[in-house]
Amino acid sequence: MKKTNIFKTLVVVLAIAVGLTFTQCGVSDRDVERYAKQLNETMKCPVKVDYMTMLDSIYAMPGKELHYHYTIVDHTCKDMNSLVSKAEFERNIRISILALVNAENKDASSFRRLKIIIVSEYYDKNGELYSTVRVGPKEYE
Repeated sequence: MKKTNIFKTLVVVLAIAVGLTFTQCGVSDRDVERYAKQLNETMKCPVKVDYMTMLDSIYAMPGKELHYHYTIVDHTCKDMNSLVSKAEFERNIRISILALVNAENKDASSFRRLKIIIVSEYYDKNGELYSTVRVGPKEYE
């Protein structure tokens, strides 16, 4: 498995999310729902983001959470475990998310100020949950 492709994909998706930040400071769950809808339309979800990952949808959950639902195409959870340890996979995804959110630019600063929680969920080709990586304000402040 090419780890760089997965991380590159995550970086692209999150860069779009950061780039389309909210314009108001008092963001509500409803604002996050609208934002998720806008991201789905902008990204034209579902969209294949690399040779093994499909971004199926982005959706909002209460508590200012943005969930990114990915499918690892052509692989089962068992396949993934033979390619990379789950701990390493999650650690690398978390590092990528944090690097984006902590970037020194206006968009990343706005994202931090809004305290959005990012949840990346990865499912295998059979729809079984492989991994969930959650990054919140306590981690990126």
